[in-house]
Amino acid sequence: MEYINDYITNVISQDIDDTNNWGNIVAFMDFDGIINRKIFNKYLKYIISNNKILQKNITTKNNKNYLQDINIDINSYYSLYNSNYNKFDSKINIVLNKNNNTHWYFNIYSDKQNKKFRLFFTVNHAYADGFKIISILSSNNNKIYKPPLLNRYTHHINYFSILIGTIILLFSYVKIITNLYVFKNNKSTIKYINNTDYIKKTFDFNSIKNKSKELNVTINDLLYSISIKTHYYYYNNQSKTVLIASPFNTGSNNITNNFCFIFTQIDNSIKKNELITSVNTIFNYYKYSLIIPLLTFIYSIIGVYFCHKLYSKLSSNLDILYTNMIGPKKDELHFKNNNCIMFNINDNIQLKNTCFLMNHKKTELTFNIVSYDNNINVIISFQKSLYENKKLYYALDCAYNEIIK
Repeated sequence: MEYINDYITNVISQDIDDTNNWGNIVAFMDFDGIINRKIFNKYLKYIISNNKILQKNITTKNNKNYLQDINIDINSYYSLYNSNYNKFDSKINIVLNKNNNTHWYFNIYSDKQNKKFRLFFTVNHAYADGFKIISILSSNNNKIYKPPLLNRYTHHINYFSILIGTIILLFSYVKIITNLYVFKNNKSTIKYINNTDYIKKTFDFNSIKNKSKELNVTINDLLYSISIKTHYYYYNNQSKTVLIASPFNTGSNNITNNFCFIFTQIDNSIKKNELITSVNTIFNYYKYSLIIPLLTFIYSIIGVYFCHKLYSKLSSNLDILYTNMIGPKKDELHFKNNNCIMFNINDNIQLKNTCFLMNHKKTELTFNIVSYDNNINVIISFQKSLYENKKLYYALDCAYNEIIK
């Protein structure tokens, strides 16, 4: 058994419950081509042999979590169904709310007549973060995601700015935690149920890229601003200081999760330019300060129990959970009818698109964003009883038009 020293995995694993799917991440990819069991078995054997986390299960001993080796019967880890490709989106809710007997699972829906299929991969967040999932599915273990954090000292050597950014963010965290524990919040009294719904929208990558160049900000700054304005428009232009959580990739080498949760508070009603500037400033503080390694150190010191209590308090009062990732490239995942060939262009089966979303039991709007080719796919997942789909679509459109157009 291998001891888990990643505090994120330890905290999330406290909430794993076999009776519901809270914390499950569902990534799905669309392909042109025909899939069958023979082809998929080869692919599955390949990714299992190249990803240790798929060969292990989280087990608890003496109040500590370990990764324990398990025997894999690949036929117990996937299902293959026939379905018309126009109905693939209708399967998202089925897969998202489906109880599996294994800690990861594939559901494949195939339309042989139109030569299309969709591959769903479900795994609990305790076992893998979004970057790890993309790596697993593309079988590209050589690809290392290095956020600006890892290069901040070579690209940003203004030590005064580093110190100022760290201090500002520390005061921000103190303020957020103080507000949560001093002032009562009705969200924590809401009963959580396992009934996740979603809306799905695709944005043009080049339009957002051109806007980011025009304003001299990042694409992430614009998408983050869109998420804030979506909340504003959904609640009928009501002003509120929203609490947002985002996973920030640390670039560490844990085989499970490699991120640190960051929290921000910002007024959802401020004008477009002021909002984008504020978001850009906040993320620059995170990129070019010591806050991420400092938070990681603090969390490791206070221990899993207090981390879990703090995270539960924060997550119970979130307005937005925001995740943004770069998806696999076209040449990173390809199949051939007789062999599974990775990283080579092949015309038999072609990756066309990729998306992901997270199941949760909280009250926030969860923005699941992943880019592929010229698409930026945005899926907002939420508790079905708390939000209206059509109204949320409209709010997202209004937010996009305000920030980008």
